[in-house]
Amino acid sequence: MKGLRTKRGFGKLGALLVAGITALAVVGGLAYYNRQPVAAASSSPKRLDVTEWGVEMPLPSSLGDAYYVVSTSSHDPVTGGPNTMWLGLASLNGGGCDAARFNAQATSKPIGALIRVAPTEVDPVSGALYSKNYPDGVMIGKYYYAYVPWKNKTCAAKTTLDGVDSAFTNAVKDIVIATSARN
Repeated sequence: MKGLRTKRGFGKLGALLVAGITALAVVGGLAYYNRQPVAAASSSPKRLDVTEWGVEMPLPSSLGDAYYVVSTSSHDPVTGGPNTMWLGLASLNGGGCDAARFNAQATSKPIGALIRVAPTEVDPVSGALYSKNYPDGVMIGKYYYAYVPWKNKTCAAKTTLDGVDSAFTNAVKDIVIATSARN
């Protein structure tokens, strides 16, 4: 048995046996681990809470850094409150799509706008109902909410901005009365 045993410690057969058992344990552990359900990254999705209107809009992860700024240039003819919220993404602020810095002279522009209008309200520029110009909106109570993309944005690639516009348009469809306003 001179060839099967080293001068000290395990023999070659014992070392192979230990390596085989270790490999089986690792494979079994990986198989068990991969079958376990993955916990959700976040228990609640990000929402844009528009406190001035008492609504909230769920946001996809691509809009996770969205924010709004109250427009001071247009108002609800009935309440006198704002009917437009300029929308921005913090990740695009450096490129010139900064809703917080928007004004008539600024080179910075919002991504688009969230509007709240009466269903019979007409867009003064086109002369058509807002609901006709922006058909992907939603009625909540006596108001129509819709996303209006800002035209001629150049703060990011066109494909990025088209994706952002699409994501905001879809998010508005799920706008609801804010939890705080329901209580």
